Amino acid sequence: MRSKSEDKRKEILKAATDVFIEKGYGGASISEIAMRVGGSKSTLYNYFSSKEALFFAVMEEMARLTARPLIDDLEQACDPKVALENFVYHVMKLLCTTEMMEFRRMLISEGRRTNIGKKMHELEGKKYLDKFAKFYDLKMREGYFIKADPLEAAMHMYSLCYGPPVQLVLAGVIETASEDLLKQASRSVANFFFRGYSVTNRASTK
Repeated sequence: MRSKSEDKRKEILKAATDVFIEKGYGGASISEIAMRVGGSKSTLYNYFSSKEALFFAVMEEMARLTARPLIDDLEQACDPKVALENFVYHVMKLLCTTEMMEFRRMLISEGRRTNIGKKMHELEGKKYLDKFAKFYDLKMREGYFIKADPLEAAMHMYSLCYGPPVQLVLAGVIETASEDLLKQASRSVANFFFRGYSVTNRASTK
């Protein structure tokens, strides 16, 4: 059973998420978040030391609920190509959601003026790169992938996941990414990655 303190923390995170999306990082304030929760600023400061700490907590909670299960599924997969295509599809779909798009825009915008982008990478981004690198290293040892730097392979996958569907939504060219676009893009990314890193594909091109 969750405690009242845990419930209050989740309530604060939900209100903060809404305010950050509506106002942006610069326009969001602890006062507004406190007002939506129905408490005082001092109550919020009992849970989070600053607006920046609250922003990181929101991002961490989003990752906990969405990104982490995808990595877990990938690590447990038997067929790496099928698993990778499924992984890319769900990552792209996640990145195209309104919440992730707005937070992505905030990180891009505020990253030029603050250390938020750098800190977010250190707190969460690098964690998932390391997890994918661990997956690559495991499959490399099992003979699926060529010998390569696992972290470099993870960085390549990271870049590929920000392909056409994500870029088109981010730029406002399309409002949402259709299922057909996501499936086509995820299949293309998985094939592209395997052309570069699969032992079988490398052998067939020699």
